[in-house]
Amino acid sequence: AYIKMDLHGKTLTDISIISAFVHVRYLDLSNNKLDSLSSLASLTHLLTLKADNNRLTTAALPQMPYLQRASFQNNKITTTEGIAHPLLEVLNLNNNQITKANLNGNELRKLSVLENPRQSTYFDRRSRTSKTSKDFTWEKI
Repeated sequence: AYIKMDLHGKTLTDISIISAFVHVRYLDLSNNKLDSLSSLASLTHLLTLKADNNRLTTAALPQMPYLQRASFQNNKITTTEGIAHPLLEVLNLNNNQITKANLNGNELRKLSVLENPRQSTYFDRRSRTSKTSKDFTWEKI
């Protein structure tokens, strides 16, 4: 069984074959031409997902019970809708087009959206404070 799959920089547009590799724990899909991650639904044991530098407009995935780290840097994501994974601790959304964020149910230790062209901000889990600006609203979790 494969537990690590590195497919970065392969100019992939279709990853449907990945659904057969149900035991994958670490997956790197960075630097491709992906516009969807729906094929990952069967990877319920995934711990780490890296999908930077693609054409994604959403980071929504079915709930992944073991996912701890996810990076969607440099995509076209506009919302955090559908990011609901009970063990998710680190989420990177730098350089996207996020205008609304709601991360209810996530126990994030680190959320990074500091390089977001629409907003330079962060959510401080310890103080549980909401940060707002003209173009962007954090909803308290």
